[in-house]
Formats: sequence, C-alpha cells, structure tokens
Amino acid sequence: MAEIPNELLALLHTALMSLGDAPQDVTDPIREKLGVETSMAVDDLLAASYQIVEAAGRPVIFPPAA
Repeated sequence: MAEIPNELLALLHTALMSLGDAPQDVTDPIREKLGVETSMAVDDLLAASYQIVEAAGRPVIFPPAA
C-alpha cells in the first residue's frame, strides 16, 4: 500500500475540520439535485476521509456546538 504524503494528509485534515460548522443536513441539496446515490457517495467519501486522517494520527476534533 502506498504512503499518503504528509502534505496531503494535512490538507485533508484541514478540509474536514472546516466542515465542523456545517449543518448535519449539508448533503440534502446534493440529494435533491443529484439523487440519493450521489448523496450516499459523498457521505461515504467523507467517512473514508475521516478514517484515513484518524488512522494517520491526526484526529478530527470539532468544537462543541454553541
């Protein structure tokens, strides 16, 4: 298995952290415009991204909701 460069992990980590303020229904517009399959694919992509970043030892921690 190939190693993921640290720069790429850092970019992915930053992108996931920036989603912390997004509402939980953020994929609803995707579902409405592109369909359930596309929305599920985006959800799967996000889940895999979290797993990759966490496995690399860069936990994604969101601040508590206000």
